[in-house]
Amino acid sequence: MLEVTTARARHNLHPRSISAWLSAQRLESLVAQRTYELEQVIEQLRARQAELEALANHDSLTGLATRRRLKDRFQCAVARAKRDSASFAVLVIDLDGFKRINDTHGHAAGDAVLVEVARRLTAALRTTDTAARLGGDEFVLIVECPNGPFASDPVCKKVKAAVSESITLDNGVVVSVGASVGQAVYPHDGIELEQTLRAADQSMYANKAASHAAPSPTARIDLRTNSHCPSRGALHWNDSVSCA
Repeated sequence: MLEVTTARARHNLHPRSISAWLSAQRLESLVAQRTYELEQVIEQLRARQAELEALANHDSLTGLATRRRLKDRFQCAVARAKRDSASFAVLVIDLDGFKRINDTHGHAAGDAVLVEVARRLTAALRTTDTAARLGGDEFVLIVECPNGPFASDPVCKKVKAAVSESITLDNGVVVSVGASVGQAVYPHDGIELEQTLRAADQSMYANKAASHAAPSPTARIDLRTNSHCPSRGALHWNDSVSCA
């Protein structure tokens, strides 16, 4: 009986009422469609935001931390150092011989070397440490030292051994790079990231300049047999120098 009544009611609707009802249906459908489209746009914006965040925090070539991410990690390391009355080391690494590889084998080969060096640096670090690429062939490591500044020595040795190993490119060509390294310790050499980086940079460039002085064979032997990686100052290694 109710269905019959409803059918009659619809049959007896005034044309204007029918038009209003159809308009309401169309409006409801339009709102649903627009809501769906808006949700899609919002989802795309969120994905884009996540992509931009990733690009801002991670180097597009190597996947290492960018300077922005490095600042955040430095502040986290500072907070832990203050809480635990500890320290941490900041290592600046500049690759030697990298330009020669770029000029001889092309930028694709240079990129492959950077990617491999980044992979080796990451493998040499602990989960609490940080590896960053500031651009070109310059890398920065934050090595936390809860047991004192010399606690970074094992990491330093692993990094030396890793970087000094030869690299085989996709075309089978074997290349190698050296590295000049400067090291600074928080809070002794600086309490801000830029201060600490400047201290590490200074020791790194001083060492790079010293490496061009062609050390005597005796000096090379001393370097080769030296198993200690100082907590501050510069350190240099190449294919003929390694830390046992």
